Amino acid sequence: MKPGAKDLVCIGLLLLLVAAAFPPPAFTPSNLLATRFSDAVTQYLPHQVFVRRSLLVHRRLPFWNPYECAGTPAFPNPLYPAFSFPSLLLSPLPPALALNLGFLLHFFLAGALSFACARQAGCSRAGALLAGIVVSLGARSLTHAQAGLYSRLAIFSFIPLLFFCAERCLRAPSAASAACLAVSLSLACLTGEAQILACALAGIAAYAALRPRATPVTAAPRQARRCLLLGVLLSAPLSAFYLLPAHRLYPLLSRSHPLGQARFDFAPSLGEIAASLVSPSLVGEYAPLGTLSWECALFAGVAPLLLLLRNAPSRMTRRDVALWGLLAAGAVLLSARELSFVHAALDRLVPFFGRFRNPGRLLYLVPFFLAMLAARLFDAVAGAMEPRRGGAGRAWFAVCAAGMLLYGTLWAAMRGADPARLAANLSNRFVFLFGEARLPLLDAARAARGASRHLADAVGSLRFSLLLVPVLCLLCALRERARIRRGVFSFAFCALAFLELLRSSGAFLAAQPLGLLHPASPLAAAIGKAGNDCGRMLDMTPPRGAAFWAAYPFASSTALDISRVDGYTPVNFSAYARFLDLASGAAGPLPRWSLAVHSIEAPELLSLLGVGLVLSDRPPGIPGLRPDGVFAGVPVYRQFLGEGVAPRLLLFRNPERLPHAWLVARATVCPPGEEGRTLRSFDPRLEALLAPGARPLAAEGGFRAVSVRRAAPGLLEAEVATEQPAHLCTREIWAPGWEAALNGTPVEVTRTNGIFCGIRLPPGRHAVRLRYTPPGFRIGAVVSLFTLAGLVITMCARSGKTIPYPPPSPGHT
Repeated sequence: MKPGAKDLVCIGLLLLLVAAAFPPPAFTPSNLLATRFSDAVTQYLPHQVFVRRSLLVHRRLPFWNPYECAGTPAFPNPLYPAFSFPSLLLSPLPPALALNLGFLLHFFLAGALSFACARQAGCSRAGALLAGIVVSLGARSLTHAQAGLYSRLAIFSFIPLLFFCAERCLRAPSAASAACLAVSLSLACLTGEAQILACALAGIAAYAALRPRATPVTAAPRQARRCLLLGVLLSAPLSAFYLLPAHRLYPLLSRSHPLGQARFDFAPSLGEIAASLVSPSLVGEYAPLGTLSWECALFAGVAPLLLLLRNAPSRMTRRDVALWGLLAAGAVLLSARELSFVHAALDRLVPFFGRFRNPGRLLYLVPFFLAMLAARLFDAVAGAMEPRRGGAGRAWFAVCAAGMLLYGTLWAAMRGADPARLAANLSNRFVFLFGEARLPLLDAARAARGASRHLADAVGSLRFSLLLVPVLCLLCALRERARIRRGVFSFAFCALAFLELLRSSGAFLAAQPLGLLHPASPLAAAIGKAGNDCGRMLDMTPPRGAAFWAAYPFASSTALDISRVDGYTPVNFSAYARFLDLASGAAGPLPRWSLAVHSIEAPELLSLLGVGLVLSDRPPGIPGLRPDGVFAGVPVYRQFLGEGVAPRLLLFRNPERLPHAWLVARATVCPPGEEGRTLRSFDPRLEALLAPGARPLAAEGGFRAVSVRRAAPGLLEAEVATEQPAHLCTREIWAPGWEAALNGTPVEVTRTNGIFCGIRLPPGRHAVRLRYTPPGFRIGAVVSLFTLAGLVITMCARSGKTIPYPPPSPGHT
């Protein structure tokens, strides 16, 4: 079998391992691989539904999302994952199945690309397979699947691809290598995690600077790094279709953002890092070394002893091993919150990507660094077992026997006592004696308590693993042929690593309860039957979205607000929240994570927003609403309901809602500083309220509904006939990028009634077209297409040609 075919077999084996980690219900269209009310349910599933509808039903690119904050730009929000490659590729499938397969695809891509990186660096197939398993089925991947963090898992799978292309540029600098790096960076931009991408670029720069010069791939460092820099620079025009609109919309997301003053610092402390060094289990999403699975920890401790006996095989060197260890240690230390000066410097260096609020994003590089380190240490251990050094096998067996003896001693000492309870008692006694004044000492005591608990977990999880290691080594020592010995050792080690990964992660994927995602409930049927006639829908259930997610794919209307904005923030969230406060008279401090539901309950505001359906667990107390049904069996968090309240939902209709578009004959300019009073006093059926600086309108006439010919996300087409000047009001939320045309002639879109779009109409019959296109998208798309065409032409013209560099020195091995 050819070497390339053997690599494909290893990649196929990795795919089987990843697929085996997914439970069978994940491959059905009615189940979702996530816990209920996680980010996958409340955020990414609606995004997948939105993308599927836009592409397949409305035949439009998903630029405008009408399902959040009454409408918000979907492209290119820096935190929006709907345009990632797997999301678009899997969009024709049912949403839940597409999301599950997206998770599986990202798991596989992360492992396969890590395998390719390790093989490119000279690791054996077994060591490279270990690296793929560590990255694809490590704790970081499993926790992101459990929490439903789809976009972070997407960029996490792109990190090995970026390092693979960077290594290609440093190893064989050519136009094709630079183009591959540029394309990879452009695809990574679409995942919507700009901060993690910036950290990956910083890691690549550190890797290129610290790369050992003794290897043949860095024989011409100047040309190689020039190729690497060229690939990074080419990614900018290649991603212009994304970067230019992001540059135009970024001020709306940051400067006027109501949460912009808050600093979300999830960076770990040095004490937390020290406590998690011995943790095989997960201590939270932002655990500093929660991704350090125990097979890496075991061989990181044993392999350095064996490196003293024999050098690493083939192209492995001590400097090469130290490089990845140094990168991993540097990423962990830079993530500590004690290094505030580093975080301040990062805030100034990456202004385009917003505040570097979370230096913990550097921890996303750690699993890949540790995987590459584990692959090299594995090759070093396997090389030490070759018969050329007769004492190496016996030394390996002695080390494992000593480890077993140490493990048995620790287990016997801890079996009769609970170290976690002992540490908790000591910590409580410390607090009782010294009080809460000495916080650093108290933090140290808590860190010690956590470390003892994680150490107990480590002993329990390694119980069966350490029993297997000496047996496998003994079987390998009995073999006479080195090839069979190393083959048995490699297979046993990879099997042990896979089992230990599932053990240390708690088998999160298989343990999650997967129920029917969208039961065929009467509520879903009622909302689906209403269709576009119901206008927008307001969800007032206690969990603020607990019931809405069940009916989301069946509702073609719009939800007025979202339950949380920490993971994904709509671009127009600030303007929308300010409008609600001014129009309802409930202005005040905005809650940190969500909108206040009471600010939307004014009847006039519901009519202005076009709310046709209101969903609640109890009568909302809004005058004018008409009951439409009582529904039970809808999944709602019971702990959010009051004592003795049955888990049921009530559906109400609002007969006074305004249509999608209407005409008024009078338009008034709102005086500066009087927005709130004016919004609460004007009648939108008689006049339109314009922003300061617009031209007023005074004509005769009254309210008249407009016949809408076509309504789609980001598109409104209507036929209008008027005998005098009029103002067309719509319920489309205003944002930069809306364009209007009358009979094919472009006209200005005015900001009307606070945050809506409006158009000034002259007398006559008009074909009105209102369309949203991200600002700067057309120019950026042209630049990206020309850049891509230039790359293709250059690659075809220089196919097979590389930048020359001097050959390695004769003494190099």
